[in-house]
Amino acid sequence: MGGWVGEIHYRHEEKLRRLQLIGINQKWLATYSDDIEEDYPILENSKYPYLINGGKQKKLSKKLKNIQCLE
Repeated sequence: MGGWVGEIHYRHEEKLRRLQLIGINQKWLATYSDDIEEDYPILENSKYPYLINGGKQKKLSKKLKNIQCLE
């Protein structure tokens, strides 16, 4: 019941690839991010994606199904 903490900050598709290398595969129940552009692949592969304090990014969030924007 915890999050994944990596040593290096990976972005976008590379984040998915690195998670797969350590045995963490998609589709996830829930994911969250504060940067939809950077974490789009993670959010896209989740049943319940959350955008936290997304501000200006809310326009981009309309492309994702079921995304909830929280402040």
